[in-house]
Amino acid sequence: MPTEWIILDYRHLLDRRNEKDLVREITSLYHSIVHSIDPLIYSLVEQNAWSPAPPEIDLWIEKFRKAPPLLAIAPRSPHDESDSKNAQLHPLEKTNSKTEPGFQIIGFMNLEMPAQNSPDRTGHIDLAYVASSFQRMGVAGALYKAVEDQAYEHGLIRLTVDASHIARPFFLRLGYRQLTENQIPRNGLYITNFTLEKILDSKG
Repeated sequence: MPTEWIILDYRHLLDRRNEKDLVREITSLYHSIVHSIDPLIYSLVEQNAWSPAPPEIDLWIEKFRKAPPLLAIAPRSPHDESDSKNAQLHPLEKTNSKTEPGFQIIGFMNLEMPAQNSPDRTGHIDLAYVASSFQRMGVAGALYKAVEDQAYEHGLIRLTVDASHIARPFFLRLGYRQLTENQIPRNGLYITNFTLEKILDSKG
C-alpha cells in the first residue's frame, strides 16, 4: 500500500485533467466507499439506498464548481520505485496524459461557503470521504486541516457537518458537538446521520 500522498485543490487538477474524467473518478470513489462500509453499521440494503450507483457526473460538476473539493492523491503503483520518487517531488509530474494513470484519488472533502454578503459566517462540510484502504492513516485529518484553513481564510466563525455513524467520532474528536440526529430519506429508506457544529477559535 502506498504511504505517500498529498492534498491538492480540485481546481489545480483541472489544469491537467478533463473535468468529466476527474469527477467520474471522484463519484466512483464515493460509491465504492459507501459500499465498503461494515454492514453491521449500515446494512447492505441501506448502502444500496444511500448510493445505488455512482452519482450523476454533471450534477457533481455543478456541485464542485460551487464548492471545489480538496483531494488526497497517492501513487497507483506503490511497489514501483519510480512512482515513489516522483510522488515525493510532485504527484502529477510523472505523466502528461490527460487521465494521469500513475496516480489515484484516495479521499476528498469540500466546504460550502455562505452566500456572498451574507451576515452568516457559517460554512458547511458537504462531503468527507476517504478510501477504506487509506483510513486511519491521517488522510482525513489532513483533508480536514486544509478545509478548516480555508474556513479561517474566509473569516468563518462556525462549521457544520452532517456526519454518518462512521464519521461522527472523527468530527467529535476535532471539537465538534452534536446538534441533532437525523433520518434522511434515500430511495425508499431512511438513513441515519448527525448534524454537528464547531465554533472556530479566533486566530488573531
